[in-house]
Amino acid sequence: MDYRTLDFSLSDLRTRDTDDDSMKISGYAALYNQPSQPLPFIEYIRKGAFDNVDLSDVLLLYGHEPNQILARTNAGSLSLKLDDKGLFFTASLPDTTLGHDTYNNILAGNLRGCSFGFTIATGGDAWSQGDNGKVIHDVTQIESRRTNNVNGNQSR
Repeated sequence: MDYRTLDFSLSDLRTRDTDDDSMKISGYAALYNQPSQPLPFIEYIRKGAFDNVDLSDVLLLYGHEPNQILARTNAGSLSLKLDDKGLFFTASLPDTTLGHDTYNNILAGNLRGCSFGFTIATGGDAWSQGDNGKVIHDVTQIESRRTNNVNGNQSR
């Protein structure tokens, strides 16, 4: 499983006002054609990388920890939408200490971005070297599997 973080100014993690006092957050977990946070290489998720990926059982995790679940698609607390920019999510956080802490840290600006975990499909990537000498990793197909995850706390 690979994990990548978006620059907070790109992922645009935000809270949403609701009439029922629920804790809703939204933002982009992945953006097409945008460079990843600094790694030993620059990575781009290309448009179409999510084609045929099963998004029916995706988890919103805190800190990539499987025991820190904030929302889940098949529980109805997480919705995902692919659009021209990337993978957009909306989540209703649980009425738990973790849910409240996460929501309040987003409100305070302490948590400002997202990362997502994924596995690259066989043959679903390519490596090259840019004009500036940087190594470029293009992800063109994410593996279609039942459980993937999105994390709402990675950009600091």
